[in-house]
Amino acid sequence: MVERRIYTLISFFLAFAMAAPLFANTHYYDTLYLGEKNPENFSGRTFPSVHQNEYLGSFEDFETQYYADYFDRFIVKDLTMLKAFFQTSVPMGMNCPNSVLDRHVDYIQYSYRLLNLSYLYEAFSDYHQLSKLHASMEDCQLNYQELLNKCQPKTSEMKNFIQHALVFLSKYNDFRLTSTSIPATQNALSQLLTSSKASVLQSRLQSWCTKKNCKSEQVVSEFNKICYADKKLFQKICSEEDDLYGSANNILAFDLLSRSNVINVFNQEGLALGCLRRYSQLKKNSEEPADFLPGLYAQIRQNLTTQYGNRFLQGMLFIPGALREFTEKGLTEIFEPKIHEVIEVTKIEPNKELGDEAKIEVKAKPKEEVPKEVVIEKPTEKTEKAFKVAVDILANEGVQQVDLEMLKFKYDYFFTPETIQKLDNALKKYSSHSMLSNMKKKDKLGEKKAPVPLSFIKYMIDTENHQSLFNMTLILSDKFYIFNNFEDEVSKVYLIQLKNDISTNYAWQISLLKN
Repeated sequence: MVERRIYTLISFFLAFAMAAPLFANTHYYDTLYLGEKNPENFSGRTFPSVHQNEYLGSFEDFETQYYADYFDRFIVKDLTMLKAFFQTSVPMGMNCPNSVLDRHVDYIQYSYRLLNLSYLYEAFSDYHQLSKLHASMEDCQLNYQELLNKCQPKTSEMKNFIQHALVFLSKYNDFRLTSTSIPATQNALSQLLTSSKASVLQSRLQSWCTKKNCKSEQVVSEFNKICYADKKLFQKICSEEDDLYGSANNILAFDLLSRSNVINVFNQEGLALGCLRRYSQLKKNSEEPADFLPGLYAQIRQNLTTQYGNRFLQGMLFIPGALREFTEKGLTEIFEPKIHEVIEVTKIEPNKELGDEAKIEVKAKPKEEVPKEVVIEKPTEKTEKAFKVAVDILANEGVQQVDLEMLKFKYDYFFTPETIQKLDNALKKYSSHSMLSNMKKKDKLGEKKAPVPLSFIKYMIDTENHQSLFNMTLILSDKFYIFNNFEDEVSKVYLIQLKNDISTNYAWQISLLKN
């Protein structure tokens, strides 16, 4: 009897959980799930149909799922469904439930667009410096009024941003990136293709020419094309016709928004970071990524940090667009056009009693108060890192294994351009069977005496360097020791298991194990 009640309770709970999407707000569903998707090519033999995971945004083909649960379906079908529910729906739903995401989905999309516009404008400022050095680079000249007036915004948020940006730039347009002075010679311009100390414009040119196979004599014409293409992208974004959405291929975008004041707008429930992550995860299969943006972001952020510390990490154009928090509190005229005092002069007819002298009455309109400068404070939201959470659970809950929340781990740490360069160079040691075998044999790599840096594993996962990761698990086994160099914990070592198989849905999973 008790077993029957438990079974009934579980069945009811499952039915309610499975029906939950049916009660989701239509706006949330339309925004995130409708439209063209880009699933991977099917390579199976029987069931080519696919479905999109409601919480992860990933595509799962029915054939893989069918064989993964083949025996479970003959044992306890409901418990299998319950297991999947707790592994996927519950963690993602707790980080950002459907109802919360529905309330804030439009502003989250606007925030990502605003950040992309701001960083593109920083690039335009740098392009403009070079346009002064060569007469034919007209497309690289920056006229902010012409640029913004070509925007055709659809939503009130974007319309307000365009209005505020025009006023803001009329006052503070000189506040922008300054580029290195480059002599206006063809030879010097050609050296932009090979310079190792790349500025923003050099990084963009080198990225562009890698695909276009540019030659040195084509630098000027190619840079004109870059400027034209980037301005077109800017106009698509400000007209809200872009396909970037959550910029899922650009992790720095998440980091910059999480440090900005805009998350205060959708953090009433304390779930802003979770919703940012979930939105980006859900939209990654819908967006057409701009491959050059991650590199551009890294270079611009480095320059902004060098010049201003952490004060203006989101760029100058982000400021007039991130005002909703203040307008909701009554500060509606933060970036309004300055209205000068107007004096009305009225001529009065001569008064016979006072003679023929005309009187002039002067009426002055009261001055409008100039709003004080708004100081945008850094949000105070604090969240534990996924690795730290797993360590605490393993130490305090009496379990033998804890799986890292890999989506959260992806966004917990970010690599600077210098770190990326160092990791690219050092990664060669971890790329071949021979090097790994030698290090395993001579240096005891993967053991307590020579643990593997966590940053290497994360970097290989982030860059989808699957071959190096499989080589590592083949030589070191899937269980080996690491140290968390992100937190400078050199003296502490952790035993982990690194897997990528059917049990992890063919995604890399890090699990902490008891020693």
